[in-house]
Amino acid sequence: MKLEELVDIINDMDASGIIEYRQDNGKEAVLLKKKPLTVETVEKLEGIAVPQKKLQEGIQEEEKGTNSVYIESPIVGVFHIFHNISKPPYIRKEVRVQKGQVLCQITAMNLIREIYSPVSGYVVEILLDEGTPVEYGQKLIKIRKE
Repeated sequence: MKLEELVDIINDMDASGIIEYRQDNGKEAVLLKKKPLTVETVEKLEGIAVPQKKLQEGIQEEEKGTNSVYIESPIVGVFHIFHNISKPPYIRKEVRVQKGQVLCQITAMNLIREIYSPVSGYVVEILLDEGTPVEYGQKLIKIRKE
């Protein structure tokens, strides 16, 4: 089975709500399963609802005693600091960010994953350039906590 066929099947599964797909033609077998949906608590931030789980994933304390955190990629994909090239970037160096604010996007297989700030503070460093491929757990952004 070709990659394009698998991507089409995955897109169809997402659109239809199917959680399991099996196919066996004698030469090759395919089994695709989606994880069950979990319930997440939500915290309201000045009119913006952000799942708590998303705020906590991808955060790494820099060192004990410091006031900075690194935001890490929760998935493998491509790093985007711009929502659209014609619009300004989500963040810039030395700009204040609030807890729950979108910092960047990671795209993978035409799916967009927004990365939210888990803390309020100032952007110290953006570690990657627009369009850079990223690995799971790779450091993206350094934020100095308030």
